[in-house]
Amino acid sequence: MKDPYVELIKLIKDRGADNNPPSIQLGTMVTSTIVKVGDLQIDGDSLFIDEYWKGKLNKGDIVALLAMEDRQTYIILSKVVRM
Repeated sequence: MKDPYVELIKLIKDRGADNNPPSIQLGTMVTSTIVKVGDLQIDGDSLFIDEYWKGKLNKGDIVALLAMEDRQTYIILSKVVRM
């Protein structure tokens, strides 16, 4: 018999995760139009970028990204560097 409290907590956790906005992530530019976030490579068809950065990002650059609500499309917010 399943513990109803465990099931309730699991349900609350799952529903809460569905409604949380995505967090800002760091990615590394693989090419000037492909960014790698963890094991996922995102290409230009799924990326949006401020016009200022177009043509200015290079392989190895670290960028801050934000996933859109569909979690399939990403916005590159900025190039970032360590201090």
